[in-house]
Amino acid sequence: MKQYLLLMIVTLSLLKGFSQNIGINATGATPHASALLDVSSTNKGFLMPRMSSAQRTAIATPAEGLKVYDTDTKSFWFFNGTGWIEIAAGSATNYWALNGTHIFNSNGGNVGIGVNTPAAPLHIKNDNEALRIQGATPYLSFANNAGQVKGFLQSYNNDLYLGTPSTNTTGNLQFYAANIPAMTIKPTADVIIGSDPSNTFGKFSVQTLNNSNGISHLGEGGNILATRMGGTSAGIGTFSNTNMRIFSNGNSAVFINAGNSYVGVGVDFPTNKLQVGSIGNTGYSGNDFAFGDGTNALRMYQTSTASLVASSADILFWPKEKAGHVGINCVFPPSNKLQVGDMGPAGYNGNDIAFGNGTQGTAITQTNTSSQFASTTDFAFLPKYGTGGRVGINTGTPRAPLDVSYALNINSVNSNSGYGYLSFNNANNVTGFSTDDNPVQNVSIIASGRIYAREFDAYSDARIKNITGVSNAGKDLETLNELHITNYTLKDNVMYGNRSFKKVIAQQVEKVYPQVVSKHIDFIPNVYQLANTVTKTNDGFLLTFKQDHHINTNAKHLQVTIEGDGGMQPFDIVSIPSATEVIIKADALKGNKVFVYGEEVDDFRTVDYEGLTTLNISATQELARLVKLQSATIEGMQRQISLLQKRVAVNDLKKSGNKLYLKQASAQVVLAR
Repeated sequence: MKQYLLLMIVTLSLLKGFSQNIGINATGATPHASALLDVSSTNKGFLMPRMSSAQRTAIATPAEGLKVYDTDTKSFWFFNGTGWIEIAAGSATNYWALNGTHIFNSNGGNVGIGVNTPAAPLHIKNDNEALRIQGATPYLSFANNAGQVKGFLQSYNNDLYLGTPSTNTTGNLQFYAANIPAMTIKPTADVIIGSDPSNTFGKFSVQTLNNSNGISHLGEGGNILATRMGGTSAGIGTFSNTNMRIFSNGNSAVFINAGNSYVGVGVDFPTNKLQVGSIGNTGYSGNDFAFGDGTNALRMYQTSTASLVASSADILFWPKEKAGHVGINCVFPPSNKLQVGDMGPAGYNGNDIAFGNGTQGTAITQTNTSSQFASTTDFAFLPKYGTGGRVGINTGTPRAPLDVSYALNINSVNSNSGYGYLSFNNANNVTGFSTDDNPVQNVSIIASGRIYAREFDAYSDARIKNITGVSNAGKDLETLNELHITNYTLKDNVMYGNRSFKKVIAQQVEKVYPQVVSKHIDFIPNVYQLANTVTKTNDGFLLTFKQDHHINTNAKHLQVTIEGDGGMQPFDIVSIPSATEVIIKADALKGNKVFVYGEEVDDFRTVDYEGLTTLNISATQELARLVKLQSATIEGMQRQISLLQKRVAVNDLKKSGNKLYLKQASAQVVLAR
């Protein structure tokens, strides 16, 4: 009956409007004016909705301030508008008190975090990070009962400070082991290793007992003792006439002889002022510096006139582990692996050997394909100092001032091989030759210009030839008549100018007389222009031209000249993006200006002019034979003409005689009449 009565009261209150407050009780008491809902009882409580964690979190769009009891966590929860917040169960007594803006714990016992039986005023138990102090320069202070800070632990930037403040001028910083002082740092910055912090003999003291070691070093690498000493009498040593040893693993690592102050490293009683290792049987002694391996040794000493370096074995220089440079009488740093003197305006760098006088220079470099010599001046070879010596190539016994004793079939060489000939081409644009169906004779010398000589002799001994017969002179004359002599100029006008030539063209000769035409790999000036822009790409360098470059799509190499980087040199073609662009393979280009000569072809033609000469000889001989034959014919015809002329003369006489006879006969007839 009471329940129905309460329900009626609630219903009536709701009917009156939401502006009224509601009281729920068994006495009919008026609800408190400050409460919208006033529930009061002396023997019953308020039971809010109860549900599991899954049911709680499944409430759709909960209102801010909504409260429930979670039967899984056994605690109250409320929704703060963003997420669910647990209302932790409190204790029977609140141990926190307020003092102004401070709060403090008035608990007489300990506080445990992660442990319910704390053994200290603050006892934290956690398997991972247990306490974090965060801030720009957070620190822990240690103060006495008077509030005076005596020590601190602070994080500052990336450093961790442990020590005493400036106000504590007498306190030591001590590290204990087994409740015994193991290390003490005094306010004077003296460091004491040992149990007696008052016993110090310097900035760093090690106390030992029972003949134990003072300082031991166990580990891989690092210094046992690093010192920075100043003043006029600083040092580490012994007093009186006693040798000094520094031991390593029971052996003398450093030995200082008290008698002569010689220092030995890894050797006792050294015989040189500074000696590393045993010098064996070399007998080196009294030098400023010596080191050896027990068999061979090296020594150095300074006199008033020279610095001497001597060794019983070879001497190797490995600056920067074979990647550095060695300089002699040159400015620092040397720009070549071995440099004597200064390069001056020559600017030679990165070579194996270079030497100069500050104005001119010479450089020597070894590549995978050749040994290169470069100089800012002319090369002068003076064997026997210019008194009649000889130079041999691939021979140790030259037979002439220049003897090239090696020849190479140039068709058997590709563009990446070495060369067996001597090239007089300053542009160095011969990179090799390919094999084709028309082989040529072995070659010892290649020149891009003329060769001057008072006489040219070629091998032509019958004993080195297999003679198969005499050439058909008549056919040779026919062949010679089919050759065309052509007027032309060379496209490489930088090297050859506009001079006119009157010679044969290999392609035309090849159609008539292919025996004297050979093919090989070389470069043609089909580009012959300066790159307008040079751009670094992931694959190499992009060269862009103002005009079409005329490079064939199947071209593989380009001949290029780079400003300040010597003569022509070949580069691989990576790709040809357009008619005015090409990408070459290169890690770096030293100069900004890049001139492209042209592409590499594998059918570059040459003409054997000696073969043409012998063809001309054979044709001339045929002409001579024909002339002789014609001369004999003409001579016979001339004799016949002479005979005919005589006969004509006789006939003329006869005709004249007949006329006289007729006249005489006519006269006789007249007289007779």
